[in-house]
Amino acid sequence: MRPTVSGRCSLSGLSLICQGHLPSYGDWGRDLLQTTTLDKKTAGEIYRSALHFYHFSSDSTIKNEARDCLQRLYPLISDELGTRGVDLFLSHPIKKNSLPFSLPKNATITGQAGIGILRDANETTVLMKTGANTTHSHDDVLAYMYYACGKEVSADMGYGIYGTNGHNGWGTKSIAHNTVVVNSDEGMKKGQKCKPFSGGEFSFLYESDTVNVYEGKAPHLYGIDSFQRMIGIAPIAASSSYVIDFFYIEGARTCDYAFHAFQEDSELELTNVEKVLANHWTLAGIDEQKKLYYDEHEKSFGERLTTGETFSTLLEQEKAQGWTPDKNNGYGFIYDVKEYKSFRDGFTAAWKSVDGYRLTWMGLCDRSDRIFTGMYPSLDGRQKRPMLIVRSDRKNKQFVSVVHTKKRSLSQAEVLRIERLSCRGSQVTALAVYTTTEMTDFWVYSPVAQKMSIRTSFGEWSVEGRCGWIRTDNKGKIIASACVQASSMQFQGKQMKGKKNTWFEITGMNEEENSLALTWDREVDELLDEELHEKLDGRWPCNKIHYVRIAPLPHAQSVVYQVQEMEKRENKLKMILRDSFTLSKGIVESCKKNRLSSLYPLPLAASFAGKKIIGDKGGRGTITKCLSLKEIEIKIQHSFEKGETFKIIDIEPGYYLQWL
Repeated sequence: MRPTVSGRCSLSGLSLICQGHLPSYGDWGRDLLQTTTLDKKTAGEIYRSALHFYHFSSDSTIKNEARDCLQRLYPLISDELGTRGVDLFLSHPIKKNSLPFSLPKNATITGQAGIGILRDANETTVLMKTGANTTHSHDDVLAYMYYACGKEVSADMGYGIYGTNGHNGWGTKSIAHNTVVVNSDEGMKKGQKCKPFSGGEFSFLYESDTVNVYEGKAPHLYGIDSFQRMIGIAPIAASSSYVIDFFYIEGARTCDYAFHAFQEDSELELTNVEKVLANHWTLAGIDEQKKLYYDEHEKSFGERLTTGETFSTLLEQEKAQGWTPDKNNGYGFIYDVKEYKSFRDGFTAAWKSVDGYRLTWMGLCDRSDRIFTGMYPSLDGRQKRPMLIVRSDRKNKQFVSVVHTKKRSLSQAEVLRIERLSCRGSQVTALAVYTTTEMTDFWVYSPVAQKMSIRTSFGEWSVEGRCGWIRTDNKGKIIASACVQASSMQFQGKQMKGKKNTWFEITGMNEEENSLALTWDREVDELLDEELHEKLDGRWPCNKIHYVRIAPLPHAQSVVYQVQEMEKRENKLKMILRDSFTLSKGIVESCKKNRLSSLYPLPLAASFAGKKIIGDKGGRGTITKCLSLKEIEIKIQHSFEKGETFKIIDIEPGYYLQWL
């Protein structure tokens, strides 16, 4: 089952389209499409979903949005309609002069579901999840799916048959996704498919014509100090872009960065590395003191996985269904592991696919990093493909990489190399990205805000904040710049100003309207002038997509909402949000000590940890843990009665708001 996107963003599905593809993360089949346009099958599914909303929703806003979606899609799929009952028996709101269909251009953040989609001018697209791990989730928090050249290049393997060895032991596991695994996922119990997780956050978003960036944080996934990923997309020419990835972890013993590419067969080649003599066959066998029975040729899980997603030969104590090994981390499925060492600041990995595509991964590394390659299976074992793993045992680890994909037969601009830059500051990483366009991109990133000084080939670059970007020509002339997450930058005597990351107190709420109120003051006026490039006068519909993040206190974990419209009333700014901040409603069946049982199931209950619960008879508390869909653990401020109706809310007066 595909994870649900909450609120009106799920209405048409159009806002989730990734370079013409409907995302295939989690329990969903792998994406084999090769297209940069919306295919008719996907368009038809979106159309029929919107048709139901148009006819049966009691919300006029939703009906209007559904009608707009139907009118835009109708010309694309009119010849496909009539194959299902819903097409024949429901009327179609046809309009000849409706707006032409186009793929989404800007980022999409579905705050309550924790899905972020970043797009650039070339439609290069990255999807990253920060949301809760629910019943059918895969363990893919902060993994990223990457779309380029009309393909889902990151090769998410998705879902096949529920409960098989391939599903339970491999496809759901973190190591099977392009993410970082902390401490070899040692906390995963036998039979467990994913880690319990109530959700992280998107901490910032930056969009422009030249570069697009966002950051996700999820430290509670592993219970460590920092677990966060910042991803940027930068076009370097028409139809050619690269993705840059900063993944910062603090408080782990070991970190395993995993990356694989292409749904079709491919070969992987490393450069700037030297091979190390190793005595292990699987990733699970690395540094293992006790010999694992499957850590040898033809016994690994990856080699034995076959049709039906089970093992071709069951060894002693193994089962064909609903079974996982005692070390339930998926490492035994990665075999023919080879180890390498880089004696430079970085190395390159290149995947060449049989369909004629090449993905080049360039990464910075530390001398202590261990580099591995291995083979991994598709869910049914019919395909065996190469993957890269970089292991670090540093307490504070910053993985940095640049990825570029191209069709080998085409002459396209591409990344030539990357180079680490010398810089001053705490936990600061800076690099230069050199391209065939004779442009150089300079990046700097830090997990904390500070004053950073970077030494470039064209002079010193000063940044006040956390992240900045500058593009120059081959003589050092500035072509473009971005104070991505910085209040100011200085380079070659030029001062660049970023936006203020001001937090504003929410002074009022209206649940019926999904609206918030802020006190109108000079800071609000300056921020709106900066963000909207026009003064707010009366009612202002948000034609351009804007997001806000909301938290109990500044810098506490936040939630993200899309703004629908704003209105100025005397000394107040009224902001209407697209999603309801009432997350769920229910009726108390019983409440004993710190456990409340609901008469009805609570959808998406796993994401409710930390949320407020309020009853109509005075009951009040904070949810600390969701034990099941009908039972929650709460810290009670005022007791609940049997039969009392309650609601779970995301926002309260006195919370704080920041423009994302």
